[in-house]
Amino acid sequence: MLKLDAINLILRSMGEHPVSSLDVQYPTLNIALPALDVATDTILSEGWWFNTRYKVSLLADINGVTTVPGNTLSFYPDNECITFEGTRFIWADTGNPLVNQTVCGRLVTSLDYDACPTTAKYTIAYQAAYDTYVADNGIDSTAQDLRNKLAGWASALSSMHTRSRKVSSFKRPTVSRWLNNLRG
Repeated sequence: MLKLDAINLILRSMGEHPVSSLDVQYPTLNIALPALDVATDTILSEGWWFNTRYKVSLLADINGVTTVPGNTLSFYPDNECITFEGTRFIWADTGNPLVNQTVCGRLVTSLDYDACPTTAKYTIAYQAAYDTYVADNGIDSTAQDLRNKLAGWASALSSMHTRSRKVSSFKRPTVSRWLNNLRG
């Protein structure tokens, strides 16, 4: 699904005619494009396998300030004493800025819509379609239909996320101790 296909899905849900290009002068396109951008950041901010990096180290620059890349949606420091505050890091207890420190943690980044996996694209497109439809028309049977399609794609995305992470309970310390106790 290309960005144009997602925009046309949003337009059709609103009862509008599809467009052949994103450069066309069409009034409802000014509603659909920002809705798709908001839905993209909203869905991606949850942190999926394709836009989350673990054990990232961010170094302080020559001014002593530790900054995040420009496409960062969120950053979760490994050190619980440090808090990410949108564009900078602070000490959680005092609120003072972090100076001359390397910060390690989990980085969640924004991606262009076209760079997302197919299930994420459909989830984003149906989220944007639902939001724009409800803003214009309220909740009715069409909104419920869009919500059901959104739930199906969101479930598929969540399933892919779980499979991609290769989570194993055998790697947990409590399970290892339990298995060792069984072996005697």
